[in-house]
Amino acid sequence: MLTWLAVVLRAVLPISLALVLLFLHQLRELSRRGRAGGPSDAGNTTRMRRVGVLPPASWVVFGTFEFWMSSWVVQTLERSSVPIHAPLDVDGSAVFIALVLIGLG
Repeated sequence: MLTWLAVVLRAVLPISLALVLLFLHQLRELSRRGRAGGPSDAGNTTRMRRVGVLPPASWVVFGTFEFWMSSWVVQTLERSSVPIHAPLDVDGSAVFIALVLIGLG
């Protein structure tokens, strides 16, 4: 494995795991407070905001990493003698519509 790739993996994985653990911790605190029957306070509001922000933040981290890795793979394959081309011309809007229909189903 390339050393710079190992460095990137060692940087991205702890960040993504920290976001997941922070999300779970905030959910745990919200459920603990709800089971205790205490009134809603500013701390709960802050926790709910964090619970709403953490999934998109983790999607940005994962998406950036996946984009970077796929770009790296394409550049590596372009430098090699392996031809890269799609045998079919795929319409992006049709794929998007199909994914939306699968998501709704």
